[in-house]
Amino acid sequence: MNETTEIISVAEAQNVLTEVNSLIDKLAKAEAGLEKGYARLGFLLTEVSEKGYWRGDYESFGAYMQALSERYGRGRTQLYAYFSTVRELKPYVDEKQLNDMGIAKAGEIKKAVQRTGFAPSETVIAQAVDPKVTVAQVRELLFKNDNPQSEQDKGNYRDLGGVYATADEWLEITKAFDLATRTDPVIQKSVPQPTRMKEILLRLSREYISTWEPEIERGREL
Repeated sequence: MNETTEIISVAEAQNVLTEVNSLIDKLAKAEAGLEKGYARLGFLLTEVSEKGYWRGDYESFGAYMQALSERYGRGRTQLYAYFSTVRELKPYVDEKQLNDMGIAKAGEIKKAVQRTGFAPSETVIAQAVDPKVTVAQVRELLFKNDNPQSEQDKGNYRDLGGVYATADEWLEITKAFDLATRTDPVIQKSVPQPTRMKEILLRLSREYISTWEPEIERGREL
């Protein structure tokens, strides 16, 4: 690398690092989530990583991310989520599309790509960049793409969301799920996962209803 090229590289690195600092400071101060800003931040962080712009001031890219986390009060895991989402989707969508869809929708598409190993379809991308389409609707579209409705799966798509659980709580939940699958008639492992999970939830719900609904009704009558 000649001296001119090295000077240009140092200047480019400084420009990107300065933009990262400016953008993350703006995001940290914002009262509401700036979806497009987060997507842009993810692109900048991938550039810092891929081009080694962290070198010189930090021992590693991880050390750079830790410094950003401490400086701006953003969780390191959160910063890595922006970074990894953009890195995962860069082969399939350009920066404008990612900025238009926002980091939340992009995150749902990222999970689908990791789960299936396939690129997102043009239909999914077109829906995601549409400002009228919500994150929940993108999640529904991805689910339906991965799990076509069968004769066994009656009804409409339902989004059960997610939960936080401690290790002990999760052990208790998964134990209940396992018992539900092993109760006659046994739910075979060959059953598609969405159908399997619905049957587990129905079994647990029916057991709770049959046990406690009569007690509650009797209590109301007293």
